[in-house]
Amino acid sequence: MANFFSAKDLRELKDVVRTLTSYDKEDPSWINHVINFVQLRMRTLGAKSLAQYFSYIAEDAQEFELFISNVTIHKTDWFRETNHFSYLLQEVKKRASRGMYQKTPFRALSAACSTGQEVYTLGVVLETIRRIYPKFEYEISAFDIDTISLKTAARAIYPIDEISRIPQEYSGFLLRGRGRAQGQFTVIPEIRKRCRFYKKNLAIPMRLEDDHYDLIMCRNVFIYFNELLIARVLTQFSKAIKPGAFFIAGTSEIFKKVPPLLHPQKQSIYLKDERVASKKAKIRILIVDDSPTIIKMVTNALSGRGIEIHTALNTNEADAVLRKEKIDLISLDIHMPDKNGIDWLKEIRTRGVRIPVVLLTDANREVAQQVLESVNYGAQEFINKRLLNEEKEKLREIVLGIVFKDVSERVKDMQAKDISKALTHDLPRAIVVGASTGGVDALHRLFKSMPANTPPIVVVQHIETSFAQSFLDGLCKISGLKQGDITKPLKPGHIYSTVKDCHVSLYRRKSGDYFVNESFTAPMNSHRPSVDVLFRSCLNFGSSVWSILLTGMGRDGAQGMAELKKKGSLTITQNRSSCVIYGMPRKADELGASTYSGSPEAIRKFIVNSVSKRGTYSGRSKTA
Repeated sequence: MANFFSAKDLRELKDVVRTLTSYDKEDPSWINHVINFVQLRMRTLGAKSLAQYFSYIAEDAQEFELFISNVTIHKTDWFRETNHFSYLLQEVKKRASRGMYQKTPFRALSAACSTGQEVYTLGVVLETIRRIYPKFEYEISAFDIDTISLKTAARAIYPIDEISRIPQEYSGFLLRGRGRAQGQFTVIPEIRKRCRFYKKNLAIPMRLEDDHYDLIMCRNVFIYFNELLIARVLTQFSKAIKPGAFFIAGTSEIFKKVPPLLHPQKQSIYLKDERVASKKAKIRILIVDDSPTIIKMVTNALSGRGIEIHTALNTNEADAVLRKEKIDLISLDIHMPDKNGIDWLKEIRTRGVRIPVVLLTDANREVAQQVLESVNYGAQEFINKRLLNEEKEKLREIVLGIVFKDVSERVKDMQAKDISKALTHDLPRAIVVGASTGGVDALHRLFKSMPANTPPIVVVQHIETSFAQSFLDGLCKISGLKQGDITKPLKPGHIYSTVKDCHVSLYRRKSGDYFVNESFTAPMNSHRPSVDVLFRSCLNFGSSVWSILLTGMGRDGAQGMAELKKKGSLTITQNRSSCVIYGMPRKADELGASTYSGSPEAIRKFIVNSVSKRGTYSGRSKTA
């Protein structure tokens, strides 16, 4: 296919791919593949320019997933680099013979797992050991940036011609399809149920628990990264594996420098020094719940190396634990026989206890208002009990994120200025806001008692749908602003948000009026509603929209904010010290996306001062 991109187009395309995937290699064949794919999609969609195509992937989650899937590399296979699996079979079997991995399972992580063949190859090897030593147990976590590949991995159904690449001695772990499934095969359920897949970008700093994994495999991925990113990821992995545990890279990957705790064995296999234990203090979590079953489920979800669990069946037992132990976080049930969980929360706050608290609750409308009001008494977050079974990894990330305030190492300040020192600005036509973990409290502080002529506010808060209406009611009440009708033009003094499981975006009609649109396209950044969808819908509005990104885990909204800043929008992030989790704002700050940064109170003061001095939208914006 002929290349009709200009040199400027090519630079912009490479920059977008690098930003989204961190691929940083000038491989001509890969670059040609990306160019051909993008031009094909442009023709299919009728996009007349690269900028128009980028608008498509910003607004359509399915198109975004297709883009990511086609610009990332997915070369994987069964028993690829067989020597690695032969080594693991031999070494792990020795350890299993000594009684290891019985009370605590052998925990493996496959990073950048693509379509899953590496994961199930590892499962076949570990299941072989379990057949020899029935008390041996294992679990495999795996992630990738590409949602389409992850769906293939989770289905675990592969073409029958791939079966020839699996050694004959493992045929007992495979199931051939019959009838409509003829021509396909899968692995046995005993292996599949021990494998979990989730979406994560390896290039984004992760909160991997120290000394948690017995094996991390990340093979033939580092060759696409620059040296700085390689060093950071290797450091994270070296901390995340236990002393004496394995780290395996691709045989073609030769590192200029590896963390001192990792000692090379052979053929890109490393062992962590057994003599060095993590210096990190244990995280102490108190689980308060009157149900032993729930306590067991929470314990299973959160327990692991570096986490110490304390339990209490009622608030009296909880008080006794607090007097005796230094607790880092409390998981609290609302309904208990001796004392309501929220009443106890109020009580310990009046006693000066400032330990972060996460409320575990059923996500139903009957308790929604009560749960949401708990943020006024110092609850950092509320979590649906459904996560205990369905998304244990997400629950662990939230808890660890709250304890450590962010999901990565501390970063130095980027380009954002302190908003408390900012001059007032001419007002926008709308203020768009995104928030996640800790966002309810941050939004209450940000919009407390706002002037009646405040520009229209459009909010995306990651929240259970059953809580959405109560959240919106509470935000309107504390702000003094009215709930907006999305069927009518945006009006000053109103707050707009969805109460459905859908995305929210802005559009402008020929009359010049701004409207909210709800759409049910696929989740973006694992969220619906997604902050990025909202922010990217405003790219054509320039300085007539301000964007604010508040506390939360992950990266949702960061890329959209970076694009808005380029278009002239005033962009503001919540600062690290005031975040419950400095994740989303951190990523925006790293991208240089934030004009200003500050606490919710400081951002509120800036908005109120601008409203007071500027009054109404003027059609232009000044920078301080």
